[in-house]
Amino acid sequence: MSETSSETASETTFYRHVPRSLIGDYLRALFGLGITLTVLFSLDDKLSIVGGIFFILSLLFLAFALRTLRQQLLRVAVNDDGIFTKVFGTAALPWSKLSHVRLRFFGTRREHKSGSGGHMQLTLKGDGQKLSFDSTIEGFPDILWHAARAARHNGLGIDPSTAGNMLSLGIEPDKETRRPV
Repeated sequence: MSETSSETASETTFYRHVPRSLIGDYLRALFGLGITLTVLFSLDDKLSIVGGIFFILSLLFLAFALRTLRQQLLRVAVNDDGIFTKVFGTAALPWSKLSHVRLRFFGTRREHKSGSGGHMQLTLKGDGQKLSFDSTIEGFPDILWHAARAARHNGLGIDPSTAGNMLSLGIEPDKETRRPV
């Protein structure tokens, strides 16, 4: 894969998270780990309730850091046949096997109405696979466009919340729309 975050070769498009888009998450994880571990190691009685709380908090920040690393390593390939991911292993979901599409918005109502904040998460299920994508990945609209097209082709019902979220991104769940550039 080249230095760019997306490329097209023989009608397969590749996407990934741009590392600079994850800097905030890495900084939050580092800050949280720094604070919790500093407090934990400065406690005289590490087995106290306070020690237990800070130990659990440090595990949560570590899990967040590992999740962010997973996002950075994620590679997604999309074509007319399906969607393919690679992180630590590979997963493939042929569009013909897509059985469930869900698009959720996370943020405040004001952010959703203004389109100026929050983020979305796309969940695709089928053929024994469950794939989830945050809207922070480059090419998210294209991934969603392919999923909406496959859902229409497969005759899947789209719940009202998912349909509304698709419409907010300019993707019509019930009829063909132009592929996002």
